[in-house]
Amino acid sequence: MIGVVRLDRIGDTVLTLPAIKIIKQKYADQKIVGIFNDYNSKLFVYNSKLIYPYIDVLEIIPMKLVYRSLEVFSNIYDLFNYLKVLFWKNRKNYNFEKLFVFSPTTVSYLLGSLIKAKRKYTYFYGSRFNKNIFAKNFIHYIDNVDKSFIEDYGKVRHEVIQNLEVVRLDFDFDTSNLDEFKPEIFLPDITYPEYDLLIFDKELFFSSSEGIQWFKKFIEQFMREVEKSEKKVKVGFVSRRTDLFGFAVNYDIIEIVGMVKNCKCVVCFDGGIVHIASSFDTPIVAIFTNRYFEFDVRRWGPLSTKQTIIRLDIFDNDNLNFDLTNPIDFAKHVFFYAERYI
Repeated sequence: MIGVVRLDRIGDTVLTLPAIKIIKQKYADQKIVGIFNDYNSKLFVYNSKLIYPYIDVLEIIPMKLVYRSLEVFSNIYDLFNYLKVLFWKNRKNYNFEKLFVFSPTTVSYLLGSLIKAKRKYTYFYGSRFNKNIFAKNFIHYIDNVDKSFIEDYGKVRHEVIQNLEVVRLDFDFDTSNLDEFKPEIFLPDITYPEYDLLIFDKELFFSSSEGIQWFKKFIEQFMREVEKSEKKVKVGFVSRRTDLFGFAVNYDIIEIVGMVKNCKCVVCFDGGIVHIASSFDTPIVAIFTNRYFEFDVRRWGPLSTKQTIIRLDIFDNDNLNFDLTNPIDFAKHVFFYAERYI
């Protein structure tokens, strides 16, 4: 058996799919066990049935995922996750030939260290403490490029490559052509809501009163631009905050993936939707903030052939400052590019 660990968010999981496919192709005679959390695992199942062909067994660990930079109780959630991993009984059932740990997080390294396997592979960031604790447990490489060192940005590799390099620690293959490693997402044959244009919320940035007001003005102006367009555009605004935005709709992950595949253009902020849209080559207007803009675009930018990346200045150093960009002007700017794809 071969084990694959990714205890992370949807976008990072999508960027791991090419590596999982390569592992399955290499070890076609082996059972591939995917270990995920109860959120990102929803990419692989529908109606309790596994729909992803490169995993044979799906193991799910219920975990609390938070954005550390903006979450007051992140340390409490960390403790919850460590306990979940420590007391996850199913790990004792496995003794893998090889284990690939793709999430560069403490809880993932901890789980990888506890699971029995003849060989374990992962990578570490050179600037983080995890390597000092866990490196001895893994065959690994170290990524020494840090967001804070701007002069090293030319060395930044896309996360798809980062994950493929973990697999290359086990067996070699050519990763020079990134186009060959576009993520594949599989969907059940059902009917999905259809829109010409999909806009996605980003609660991470727009959660304070100032942020919400900025985002409301942005969305309202964007919809005005839609109404003024000569094209007839059916727009969907996807958000969990249906109480805040009365016209927003909230779907499950599989529905969202199907909607993204079928629409003419996606407008979204840096995150999982960028990579879902890229996997289907759905045209995308991707908005990345000015904080670590160059690094984030190089590491997590869209791989689609039809893409526009727009920089949004809302950070003054590491602090949010919504006075840096006029939401009305920004909405007009974003729609100008989105309209070209419709």
